[in-house]
Amino acid sequence: SWRAIKDVTIAEDLVEEIARLYGYDNIISSLPSMSIKPPAKNKQVNLERKMRDLLAFEHGFSETYNYSFMSPELIDRIGEDKNKYIELNNPIAKDRPFLRRQIVPNMLVNLEMNLHRFEKVKLFEIGRIYLLENGGEQIEFGSGNKLPKQDSVLGMVYAEKGVFVPFYELSENILYVLNRLGYNAKMKTAEIKNKKLIHAGRYAEIHVDGKYIGYIGELHPMAQEAFGIPYRVALLEIKLSLLCALAAREAGYKPLANFPSIARDIAFTVDKSIPHERIVEAIRQADNLIDSVELFDMYEGKQVGEGKKSLAYHIVYQSDERTLETKDVDIIQKRVLENLENKFQAEIRQ
Repeated sequence: SWRAIKDVTIAEDLVEEIARLYGYDNIISSLPSMSIKPPAKNKQVNLERKMRDLLAFEHGFSETYNYSFMSPELIDRIGEDKNKYIELNNPIAKDRPFLRRQIVPNMLVNLEMNLHRFEKVKLFEIGRIYLLENGGEQIEFGSGNKLPKQDSVLGMVYAEKGVFVPFYELSENILYVLNRLGYNAKMKTAEIKNKKLIHAGRYAEIHVDGKYIGYIGELHPMAQEAFGIPYRVALLEIKLSLLCALAAREAGYKPLANFPSIARDIAFTVDKSIPHERIVEAIRQADNLIDSVELFDMYEGKQVGEGKKSLAYHIVYQSDERTLETKDVDIIQKRVLENLENKFQAEIRQ
């Protein structure tokens, strides 16, 4: 009688009692018939996994894992208002009560510690940031209350002894990675938001298909001193949630050229305010036979004069129809130099 009032309470309990009395061995077992479907692919997880592999195995970056918390002192060092940050009522560490709005500041602390042991440090981290002013998921359906927006962000920092323009190496790395992932990324000059953290003259936005996904720049000298970092630092942040929403092209291949290419180098001085992309555009406008343009050297100092910078570019000429001759390239090279002189008052170095 105790089973009726204690053990048997739902229909399945009654079925179990019948099976027990009838005998489990007398029931023929068979697997249920059902369709097995693979789980839906998570595009962002796949993107993050591929990005980790490319940065670590092909570009020599080390991955860091930081807590999502920040101290008041760190917020002061990057020159931001603490009222914009979410403060926790019960922080895990009392000295870090704020949720991060950026992923780079904690990485700068990692960078400073590692530069005491190594002359070259390249770090990246993929994690979440928390924005108070932008609403995310609802806490409870119909309540109207929302959690802070939690974007997935890629952060990168790079510094090396003797490298005075780390911006260019970091930009080359990220453009290569984005290209490998199927995204056509470009950098555009823009007005900087946090002038205390990033150098105003070394800052650019990263765009894919004309849409903003992040920024790249160099650490401001005052912030560099505040963090105790001895070398110039390049840094960037890319919102992977924005990047993931954009369509990536499928991987393909470019056939090898049937005819040999010719490479030439040019060096010149221009006003330091002229951005790199405008110079590349002016060089490419000279002729369709210009296959690639690569900046390989930059110098600012007393030897080139105040307000000037010296640039050196590697230009590759290529034809798909014939073998180029020296005189062909000489004509185009002359046109390239004329473009630079007319548009930017460039002074060609011999």
